[in-house]
Amino acid sequence: DFIVGTAGALIVACSSAMFGHPSLEARRGTLLVQGQEGAVHGLAAHPALPRFASTCGAGLLHLWDFEERRLLLLRLFDGLSGHILAFSPDGALLAVGFTNGTLKLLSATSLQELHTFRNFKGCVRHLCFSADGTWLAAAATDRAVALYRFGPNATDPEKHAWELIGRHRAHAGAVTALAFSTGEDAASARLISCGEDRMLCEYDLGRASVQDGLQLRKRTRLEQTAAPTACAWVKNALDAGPSLVVANDAYKLRIVASDSLVTCRTILGPTHGGPLLHLRPLPHDPELAAASAELRAELRDDRPGKEAADGAGAGPEGAGYVAYACEDKVAGLVRLPLDGNPNASMGLIAHPGEVSSLVASPDGRWLITAGGSDASIHLWRVDTDALDAAATSGGTGADAFAAQLDGGKGGPVYSELVDYFCYAELRALGEETTEERHLTGRVPLSEIGNLLRACGHYPTEREVDDIVHEVAAGGADSVDFDLFLRIYINHRPAVGISNASIAAAFDALGANNGGGCPIPTSELLRVLQSHGEAIAPDDLAQCLRALCGVSSLDEAFNADCLDAKAFAETVLGFEVGVDA
Repeated sequence: DFIVGTAGALIVACSSAMFGHPSLEARRGTLLVQGQEGAVHGLAAHPALPRFASTCGAGLLHLWDFEERRLLLLRLFDGLSGHILAFSPDGALLAVGFTNGTLKLLSATSLQELHTFRNFKGCVRHLCFSADGTWLAAAATDRAVALYRFGPNATDPEKHAWELIGRHRAHAGAVTALAFSTGEDAASARLISCGEDRMLCEYDLGRASVQDGLQLRKRTRLEQTAAPTACAWVKNALDAGPSLVVANDAYKLRIVASDSLVTCRTILGPTHGGPLLHLRPLPHDPELAAASAELRAELRDDRPGKEAADGAGAGPEGAGYVAYACEDKVAGLVRLPLDGNPNASMGLIAHPGEVSSLVASPDGRWLITAGGSDASIHLWRVDTDALDAAATSGGTGADAFAAQLDGGKGGPVYSELVDYFCYAELRALGEETTEERHLTGRVPLSEIGNLLRACGHYPTEREVDDIVHEVAAGGADSVDFDLFLRIYINHRPAVGISNASIAAAFDALGANNGGGCPIPTSELLRVLQSHGEAIAPDDLAQCLRALCGVSSLDEAFNADCLDAKAFAETVLGFEVGVDA
């Protein structure tokens, strides 16, 4: 006897005797496994049962029991390619988004089709239900966000059905994340989206209706240069209440106040595997775990050994965790609250290429990842004890942040930061004085921008304002060295300036072909002094004197035009082919 694997993702058991059998049916063998034939992009975990659904580009939809490692149901959608999945909070519905813009609502127990909507012109990329299950939001590559509601039928009010409320194209770029707040009733539900246009949008669910459509409540610019890549509502991210956590492609995590949608803290996120594309709060509520076990017991008898992993994922009392997946290969966990301590996060290679989707089991004991083009789904058991031990042994407070500097605490970089901090304190007290100074070990917030720039990080004026707001929100008007060190580590760029980024900047200013086509020096000066955070002529001259020894671009280049390569080499001092 032997086993055969096919190009259609089938594994079949065959016996030698079957080849001589006259019946065609008897020569088919026994199907052992029916896998995903195409790239796997969509995963969804059942909110109470140990089940997950998966979909792939070949149109297959699978429903699995991951405790029994058993395929429960299978459905094929002819001519359609599934891309995204979402279970309703009660586990009764499964929403499926397809690459052609179709959205289907299926029964989660039978996979029978209940509703079909065709309201998008592009691939459905994001799906999410509200906590009470009465709202469903979807976003597609056509930049539109659509809202659906479960309510009385327009023709028969005694019957309830899903209907489209409206669509709103609030973003100028692709929608990168979509999330409902964790409120338990329809009145407290909030819908947030973020996009590549660096905007954060909140929609007005209170005014949403079939007649008025989906209304925009607030639109806020979240970033100046980075682009948001993922977001999630997380409890205990900063305090006991829920906060919106937004990841961007600069490896930062922004904690956004739930009421004002203003960034109240910025921390350095995991830096391995590329930007974070998936964020999932890890459930660890004992009541949720007990309810999940009770529901499983009602549907079937649990086999011995089912609860062997009861201790996994629980963590210390009051602790919380967020699961993440990066653009390339890596998935991991971050312990709450979020403070930028690298010892409180971990990552591992989950797939050989992209990680296309990430979900968590309802009890937080398992993570499930999909590998996209590798056509594989991996099941990971969560053991937060290992992360807690690493966080404890790696150090906390200022020591954990000092270890991220070259040479660590006591190294040349650390000593330089201490010197600059002391000078900033003296500068704030007044440099030209013979009176006795009383040092407090604190620097006023007005010196934060100058202090960071002296240490080699050059934040924009808006970024300085965000840092000042972050500190002032805690009631302080000054910072000590430990707080300054944390601010410096969390806010400085995770990667240096590259030649490619300079070329992209020149493209944005009007150059072409990756910055290879020069732009007039006069035009560059005009843009620098009039667009974005405009640079005053005196400030620009001061910068040029520090970098080039001259006070104007004309003196620096003796040319009418300037390209990215000449700017990088002459002004910034980059070597050809070498990034900062």
